[in-house]
Amino acid sequence: MTIDLFPITIMGLGIREGTFVFFLPYYGISAEQSLVIALLMFLTGLVQNGCGGLWYGWCRLTQPQPHKFESISESEVST
Repeated sequence: MTIDLFPITIMGLGIREGTFVFFLPYYGISAEQSLVIALLMFLTGLVQNGCGGLWYGWCRLTQPQPHKFESISESEVST
């Protein structure tokens, strides 16, 4: 949702839920159900992003690091 992009609260908490509670009753969904839907969507995104972060960290730890070459001065090359 684009309402999450406004830097009003931390991670959009409260703004997202208020938006759901305000708009979903127009579609026949109660305010309580709207709040649950908003929180479940937030938790789903949090779990997905957490899994992605763990995967990224694991791949960074297990892949070999590129070899870093030391610079050689010209005097060492000519000898």
